Amino acid sequence: MDFYLHDVSEFPFVALRSDRCPPGYAEQWGKEMDALLDSNRVFVVAFEPEALNETSEDFRTRGIWFKKHRHLLPGRCAAMVAIVPSSEERAANADDMAQRSRGFEVLYRAMASFEAAEQATAELISDSQSRIT
Repeated sequence: MDFYLHDVSEFPFVALRSDRCPPGYAEQWGKEMDALLDSNRVFVVAFEPEALNETSEDFRTRGIWFKKHRHLLPGRCAAMVAIVPSSEERAANADDMAQRSRGFEVLYRAMASFEAAEQATAELISDSQSRIT
């Protein structure tokens, strides 16, 4: 699969590129997420929630995708990392991240930068593997 929205050049660290997500991006996003899951390799996805050009239809489409694929995420998607530069906002979102982690059985974290998320990838994968076994 040719990835456009997701930068997979540093796999298993995967960055969702907000600048490549125009309104209506969710269908392509789902295809790329399917390909990541189909690879049967563990990965971490980082994204900038405040920078996405997400329409209400994109939000709905992604929500449906998550519900439909929630049983496939644990064991393959080690973590979803929201890039939130503000330490105050990261702290304020901690409860939401914990709730998402429980709901999807995938670790949700907020980190300051893509670089921090990439550096934490091995640890996030290790943590996810220990939760599964």
